[in-house]
Amino acid sequence: MRGTIIGKAILCDVRFYENRNLFLKDRNRYLAGTEYSDHKHGFLVKNSRRFKKPIVIPGKLGFFSMELD
Repeated sequence: MRGTIIGKAILCDVRFYENRNLFLKDRNRYLAGTEYSDHKHGFLVKNSRRFKKPIVIPGKLGFFSMELD
């Protein structure tokens, strides 16, 4: 789904993987995709929640904060 926010979470930690072995060791803890590449980052989140109805908001890439009703 593009151009929408589908949920929210709290970002607790960001990990930079210097090599494939470190990436594979943490693969089940950090959200980092499935394939290792140079300069790969992993994200640890908590309290994630999917919204019942997506919020349309085009033009935002990456992480950002937003006030929700």
